[in-house]
Amino acid sequence: MNLKKNGSTSKTLMSHRARFRRWERWTASVVLLSLFYSFFLPSSRLLSDPRFREFQERGRPETEKYINRANRLTEEQSWTNYVETGVAHEQALWESEALEEIRKELRQQEQSEV
Repeated sequence: MNLKKNGSTSKTLMSHRARFRRWERWTASVVLLSLFYSFFLPSSRLLSDPRFREFQERGRPETEKYINRANRLTEEQSWTNYVETGVAHEQALWESEALEEIRKELRQQEQSEV
């Protein structure tokens, strides 16, 4: 076997290592910049993040009203139907409020872009 050190082979090996190191540095830079951006720079407000009232504030008392009214009923199925109707009504109200909040956000963004 010929164990002589070939100059061109060592130069090629060095250039491959240098390229790999450049690639490592570039990748590390991109990762660090993305982490820095995600943790430290303020993110824009999310369009799908409208502000809802808490359940304790409004939803719970309204739901309890339906349950209290349902307690006057004598049949189990009637009680279940009444409570389910009340919950569906509350859900529809919350969804309509959420849709209105989203529309407000859209209008504000459209006005700020103009």
